[in-house]
Amino acid sequence: MNLGMSTGTIYLTGLTVGKQYEARLYHRCWAAGTDRSTRLIFDPDGAGPIADAITFNPDAVTKNDNYLGYRYLAASNALAVTIQSLKIDKYHLYGLSNEESYDTLGSPVTLDIADSSVLDGAITGLGGLVKVGAGVFTVTGNSTAIGPVAVTAGAFGVAGGGCATRGSVAVSAGATLFGNGLVGGDVSVASNAWLMAGTATNAARFRSKETSLSRRAHVSRGGTMSPHPTPSSLPTCSPSRPTARYRQPH
Repeated sequence: MNLGMSTGTIYLTGLTVGKQYEARLYHRCWAAGTDRSTRLIFDPDGAGPIADAITFNPDAVTKNDNYLGYRYLAASNALAVTIQSLKIDKYHLYGLSNEESYDTLGSPVTLDIADSSVLDGAITGLGGLVKVGAGVFTVTGNSTAIGPVAVTAGAFGVAGGGCATRGSVAVSAGATLFGNGLVGGDVSVASNAWLMAGTATNAARFRSKETSLSRRAHVSRGGTMSPHPTPSSLPTCSPSRPTARYRQPH
């Protein structure tokens, strides 16, 4: 499928409300080096308040046979997937699937990214997140997820004053935590890991020698990271875990 228009919407119907699903959109690199930036918007509840989006360039991925997966809890009988081609070169969709997901809600999601990706939305739910791969993953929304985040490779962070997570974050050696925004839980940084105030490409860098920050940590563009008291209550989190993830097969 070659999306020859700027915007198009796919509807996946016949869903059972309350069941967890994973939709996968399969694509490949059409022309290496081309900017085929595309925005995908996932709406699992029709006219309701839930919507998640991710912007990425499929031609930035050098390996073919990739898919972008979206795991969600059905809040209506249909999932709307809106595809917005942001450049002259349009998005090519080679396959689409939607299946029930039997993973427990508390199990961590692995985010395997080799290049840079931006989630124009929030991470929600109870489960954890494991960031692997050498790429950079940036969150722009106000996330309410309370599961632990493990940054084992590449970079994970927040932009625009948003909230990356309400849970704890552990950064492994060689990995990076960055941003201009909020991390709501405890932050643990291993020796030879990096803390960066600002974006992943334009920031003040601090190499760690086993640092631990209790309670909430706020990363500002000025290059400071300071703990704040833990609030008495956290925002109400959805029991679902609608999470956009970008994966490259090994």
